[in-house]
Amino acid sequence: MLKHVILFKLKPENKEVNAKKLVEKLKGLKEKIGQVREMEAGINISSSPNAYDVGMYSEFSNNDDLQAYRVRPEHEEVLDFIKEVTEELHVVDYTI
Repeated sequence: MLKHVILFKLKPENKEVNAKKLVEKLKGLKEKIGQVREMEAGINISSSPNAYDVGMYSEFSNNDDLQAYRVRPEHEEVLDFIKEVTEELHVVDYTI
């Protein structure tokens, strides 16, 4: 099993609105892309100065499924939005 985790720091312009849109778009990928076994996304509630704005966690059976997910048009559409509204992100992919 492969875990895919991303933390998003959003641009200050329209941050609250864009955070809600991003979470909705990320959650919608589970229903649209069969390779996604599990997916969660949410808006940060921490007041830590080191905190990011949105977090996403997803699971795939293996790395091949993750790579197939990455090139799906539905994912690329969300990726376009991510590029538009984020100033920084961090990714961790690991297997268990």
